[in-house]
Amino acid sequence: MFAVVLLSTLAVPFAPVLSEPGADGWTIGRGAYFSVVDFSDDAGLPAGGLRIEFRPADGGYTATLTEQTNSRWGLNTALPFQPEGARWCWRAYHRNVLGEEGPPSAEQCFRTDWTPPISPRVDAGTLVSTGRVVLPYSPGSDALSGVQGYFLRVSPVGLDDFSSFNLDLSLANPFETYLGEGAWEVWLEARDNAWNLPDLPLGPKPVVVVMADRSLPQPAPPVFEQTVTNGYGTTITWDAGIPNAEFWVVSFCNLDAGCVWRDGINGRPASRSPEAWVQLEDEGSMVARVAVVRGGVVGPWSAPSQAVKLDRTAPAAPQGLSLVPLAARTGPLTLSWSPVPDDFVGPVSVVVEETAADGGIASFMVDAGSSMVSLSRGDGRWRYRALARDLAQNESDWTAAVTATLDSTGPSAQPPLVTASAADGGARVTITWSTPVDALSTVTSIDLQERLEDGGSSVVSVSGNATQRFVGPGRWRWAIRGTDALGNVGAFSAESAPVDVGAVVGVGPSIATDALTLQCGRPAVVQLMGAGDAPRVWQLINGPMGAAVSPDGVFTWVVPERTRGTQTVTVSLTNAVGTVEEEIQVTVTCADAGVESGRDASVEMDAGVDAGAVDAGVADAGALDGGVERRELVVGCGCGASDDASGLLLALTLFAMRPTRRGTHRPSSG
Repeated sequence: MFAVVLLSTLAVPFAPVLSEPGADGWTIGRGAYFSVVDFSDDAGLPAGGLRIEFRPADGGYTATLTEQTNSRWGLNTALPFQPEGARWCWRAYHRNVLGEEGPPSAEQCFRTDWTPPISPRVDAGTLVSTGRVVLPYSPGSDALSGVQGYFLRVSPVGLDDFSSFNLDLSLANPFETYLGEGAWEVWLEARDNAWNLPDLPLGPKPVVVVMADRSLPQPAPPVFEQTVTNGYGTTITWDAGIPNAEFWVVSFCNLDAGCVWRDGINGRPASRSPEAWVQLEDEGSMVARVAVVRGGVVGPWSAPSQAVKLDRTAPAAPQGLSLVPLAARTGPLTLSWSPVPDDFVGPVSVVVEETAADGGIASFMVDAGSSMVSLSRGDGRWRYRALARDLAQNESDWTAAVTATLDSTGPSAQPPLVTASAADGGARVTITWSTPVDALSTVTSIDLQERLEDGGSSVVSVSGNATQRFVGPGRWRWAIRGTDALGNVGAFSAESAPVDVGAVVGVGPSIATDALTLQCGRPAVVQLMGAGDAPRVWQLINGPMGAAVSPDGVFTWVVPERTRGTQTVTVSLTNAVGTVEEEIQVTVTCADAGVESGRDASVEMDAGVDAGAVDAGVADAGALDGGVERRELVVGCGCGASDDASGLLLALTLFAMRPTRRGTHRPSSG
């Protein structure tokens, strides 16, 4: 009996799904692995097989592979008919047991690559420490699919016994690896994206690396971070390139104290930076040495380091700080001091602090060996002080400050305010002002400018804050200026408001006294005689040292001992009409005896003389029409004759009216 099984379906299988789709341009080698999800059709019939179609990227499907399997893990097959570097696409179909074939899957494309890449060339290695080596290399290449990673191959020299390490493209260049003692062959093999590998023992020529032995070398001497310090510690550094170092130890000593070595840092791990902070104590020249510890064994000590000098003693302050000039119109200023001797670690520099006119403070350093500096500065008061600083940065105390004044500007004319007012019919003018101001120097003199509109101007020296001037007709203005102690002359101030003076009518001044006789060694007080409209003002123009004339005409002079002969005194008399000048002959005599001790020579008016006539200087004021009376005053000591009660002889000789010899009536213009 035969059993007949009939299979019938009206449905075809579904399209397969490619479970691992590759991106367009996926590269494969000689063997291609295609991953397809295998499943039955919608009628439940089992899968009968898988058909794969291939086509060139630019053509139709030309090849077919059929795999009669139910495997859902895919298909691994070789494509020997595909030329290298070609681009191909593929798709898959499912069949059921009845041979019915479903629709195709989505298409995938790939590129073939059957050639192994060119491996990198490893250059000679650099020994870093025992077991650790640094290897640079020239990267490999692959024309079709690109390098995907490397295999590191290491083998003892002469033995075909290599170890392999899979490395990706993140491998550093140069890269590091760890090897034991002995000689090693080291090389790299590249793999491409199609997983093509060179056939061993192909590849570049191996590099032979001979490792150092494990003996403990003597390290290089450490180096101090600084050569001079004033602190209690400093940093030393050293070369850490000692293979298989585990710890470092540091020792130091003071050369100036016999160099007894003392431990500084014990057991500093080699994994930390090769530096240590060393505690310093006594002043002197400190040196240090280092040794490596490996396996509990302390290696040989290095040679001593260069010395670091420990100095905490401050140098002496600069002596004799001076500034020249202390006052001047312009600079430069020269700041100098006595040379500062070297101290323990010398040489010593000088730090100068400058306080400017605006209060700003700055400092600068003058190199060791210099003991002066030239400074170009502008107007102002400049203050300086200095200190000494040695190489260890120890600093002395500041010196006392010195100050200089530079002033190239005259006193300010502002305010000062100048005012003028007229009196006595307008001819006598009183001028007042506020004193000019100088910010840096002292105002030593004041000039008064007197200007007649539509006329000339003149400048006279004045003092105080007021003066009187006798002027002629016209419109007058006044201004002042100051001169400071450095000789700077300021600008004239703004002028005063104008003062209008009309024509002056009256009797001009005249001087009656033209001769005096005085006794040597005695003080003299003489009232000079003058005439003209009041008020009248006397002034000494020229005379012997110590002589003076008051504004009301009193002549005073302490006649020196042993002074004989005739001298000339020039005086002026001014009123509203004008000014006259006269020379007075002063005759000084000396007698041997008869002078009463302590008696002053003076002039006493004779009781028979009309005081009013003397004040006027004339018997009849109306007769002074171009002429004056001459009076001669003789002041004697009565030597060899009998003295009157006053001890003075006053001889007044009245002369007839005659023309004035030297006096002229003129308006005063200063």
